[in-house]
Amino acid sequence: MNYKYKLGFIGCGNMAKAIINGLLDSNLLSSKDIFISTPSISAPYREVPFTNDNKEVTSVCEYVVLAVKPQIFKTISADLANIKCKCVISIMAGVNTDTIARVCNCNQVIRIMPNTPCSIGEGVSAITSLNADEDSKEFVESVFKTISKVVRVEEKYFDAVTSISGSGPAYVYYFIKARIDDSHNDWRQQDGGKLK
Repeated sequence: MNYKYKLGFIGCGNMAKAIINGLLDSNLLSSKDIFISTPSISAPYREVPFTNDNKEVTSVCEYVVLAVKPQIFKTISADLANIKCKCVISIMAGVNTDTIARVCNCNQVIRIMPNTPCSIGEGVSAITSLNADEDSKEFVESVFKTISKVVRVEEKYFDAVTSISGSGPAYVYYFIKARIDDSHNDWRQQDGGKLK
C-alpha cells in the first residue's frame, strides 16, 4: 500500500508534541511525513498538517500513534475499527496490546510507556509489541530514541513500569520542589519575612 504519511497521531497533547519535536529536531522525519488528528488545535503545530478526522489519519499513515487518554480511546474506538495502517503504536497507560489489536482489527501493535522527561529529550521509554515485525520495531525505537532511552520490556511488567518510570520523575520533582519551598520559607522566617 502507498501511504501518504509515514507517521500519524491521534491526539496532540504534551507527549505527542514532545515526540514530534524530537522527530523534527533530529531530522528523523520532516513535517511533511507527519499527520495529526485532534480537535484541540486550530492551526498546524510546527507546520505539521492536521485534521479533525481520525479515520483520515488511520487510512493515509503507515504508522499511527494513539496519543489519547484511555477513556478517550473508548470514545473513538469506532473511528479506529479496521484501521488501514501497517502498525498501531500506543502510548496509553493501562490498555494492553491485545485490546488495541481487537478494537483496531490490526495485526501489528507496539506499546510504549514514555515518561515526562521525554519533553526535554531525557526520558526513558519502555517498549513491548504484539506481532510486530523487526522493521516496525526498529522504526518505532528510532522515533522514541529521539527523546529518550528505549528499553524492551515484557508487557506483564508494564504496570510496574507505569508506576515507577512513568510516575517516578514527577514524584522526584515534587519532592525537590517541596524542599526548595521549605528552604525559601526558612529563609524568609530568618529574615523577618522581608526581602533584602
